[in-house]
Amino acid sequence: MALRLVHRLKGGVLQKEVASCGVCLSNKKGNYFAFSLPANVTHYEGFFHFDAEAWQPFKVIESLSLGLPVVEVEKQASLVVRRSGRASETFLLSSNALLYEVAGFQGSVRLELDMRYVHDFDPWGRHFDVHEEEGLVVVRYEKSGQSGGAVPSGSGYEGFLAIGSPDGIVALERAGRWVRKERSFDEARGAATVDFVYHAGGLLVEGGKRFVFAFSKSREKAVKKVRYVLDRYELIRENLVQSGEQMLSRRSVVGNVALKALDDLTVLIKGGVQGIFAGLPWFFQFYARDEAVSLRAKLLEGRFLLVKEVVFRYLERILPSGQVPNRHPPSLVGSIDAAGWLFKRVEDAVRYLWSHGLLQDYFSRIELAYLRDRLEVVIERLRSSSLQEGLVWSAPQETWMDTTGGVDDGRLGACIEVQALMLVLYRCVRLLYKVTKKGNGKEYRQYERELAGEVRRRFFDGRRLADRVVQGGVDWTARPNAFLAGYLYPELLPEREWGKVVKWLLGSLWLEWGGLASIAKNHPLFCAEHSGEDDRSYHRGDSWFFCNNLAGVFLHRLDAAGFGGFVRKIRDASVEELLFSGWAGHCAEVSSAARLESRGCLAQAWSAATLIELLDALGEW
Repeated sequence: MALRLVHRLKGGVLQKEVASCGVCLSNKKGNYFAFSLPANVTHYEGFFHFDAEAWQPFKVIESLSLGLPVVEVEKQASLVVRRSGRASETFLLSSNALLYEVAGFQGSVRLELDMRYVHDFDPWGRHFDVHEEEGLVVVRYEKSGQSGGAVPSGSGYEGFLAIGSPDGIVALERAGRWVRKERSFDEARGAATVDFVYHAGGLLVEGGKRFVFAFSKSREKAVKKVRYVLDRYELIRENLVQSGEQMLSRRSVVGNVALKALDDLTVLIKGGVQGIFAGLPWFFQFYARDEAVSLRAKLLEGRFLLVKEVVFRYLERILPSGQVPNRHPPSLVGSIDAAGWLFKRVEDAVRYLWSHGLLQDYFSRIELAYLRDRLEVVIERLRSSSLQEGLVWSAPQETWMDTTGGVDDGRLGACIEVQALMLVLYRCVRLLYKVTKKGNGKEYRQYERELAGEVRRRFFDGRRLADRVVQGGVDWTARPNAFLAGYLYPELLPEREWGKVVKWLLGSLWLEWGGLASIAKNHPLFCAEHSGEDDRSYHRGDSWFFCNNLAGVFLHRLDAAGFGGFVRKIRDASVEELLFSGWAGHCAEVSSAARLESRGCLAQAWSAATLIELLDALGEW
């Protein structure tokens, strides 16, 4: 049955008939609500509460359903509407509750629960207790026994869901049984999932009713949250709608959808930590590389203070190696390129603000000097820890291509985009010398010339730009990292030479639907189909939307006329995926090489951010 998917935002309406779709709402505090149609496809869909102490989502609701075929889904700035003939359901997500409105319906809303920490897959020791009190329905969930590393304590826990209505008493026809779920997305990924959820019963509706769902690890707090929203329901709803519309500053629907996609992942976590989640549903951390790449879009949005806050958060944590921590909360994986991306965005911010006469409004002289001094520390430490034979070397899995694919393909060596990022560091420190009036950074200019010359000598053969230099040789495998190098440091080669490199790369990597493969299509490791949690395809075939978009920016700058057809196809593919695939209104992480589709993480920050950057380069932002 065909399903109409509608985006109705400032700038107009875009719609399309689709076979299936998913959507996701975020409250920018880590909570989110997602569903797919005709049915949920992953255990990551439902209503999730972000536990800031554990730094992970806690799933609360599996689904809410009228049991009618949905014929239309409409996405607006702050809400989603599902229509089933005369009946409609509207979903909004406030700072502490899910608001659910049913109209034109007589019957019961099927309430299914799946309360657990997101990665707690243990099916045993799960207990629900449902009771009614003072017009509310309160659900107590208890998980007993051990849950391994899925929860902070490794032991049992409990949670409470309170359900209220501004329209009177909430009545629940109890079912109280476990039901089996099929998870097609999880199955295709080969991912762990939860097979059974709890059918609590049906919420009675006579014509129409509004509901409020709130969760807490404390019964009292869950009830308090619900009553707070019930007492202010109209005001909270109005504020949600108005604030959602007000933040959409673009003239086009596409621009506003992309802006909203990134904004939904820009969060303020309890405790005052602000940043950009790498993605939902499973990259609910601040990854240094992903945040830094995404900051250019925040500059275009005018979020200068956020850019500054993210930059300073990492500069306070420079490691002895000169790297910055891979993510917050920390992990064991290193990141050779995050510092380079971070200072690429510092450079972008300084140039932008300086050119608009705003630099002193956002950075004091002391802060600019601090940026310069910290960058000098980064350079000194990176040169000490990673410079070998005139190039910057990285360990396996330290670049953005951080998987091995089961074949020890971790990109050990001197990688092309890492050299470009080191050149960016030298270029940026000279800029900071200039704005702080310390001098011209002559020493760093010499470092820059030496590295650029060494890269040209060892990576470029007159037609190709190598992916990396390794001990005893050069890896000429075609990968899209040379596009990143061109985006980051176009001074590396003259335009004519870049043109030769681009033609070679496109011949090896171009996908007719409008993307780039992550390895040459004729390479033995190339995988045309996304392989899910088995990472064989991840950096060996899968097409990355962030990389496609930045390649599009580079190609447009290099030769808008000559490469315009490729750029337009990249733009169109990214926009189609944003609007009508995966979680509609969000940009996925990757696509299979074989066809355009939403794979990997379904709401990826740098995919949205770099699409914004591409739209801006094309004059569509």
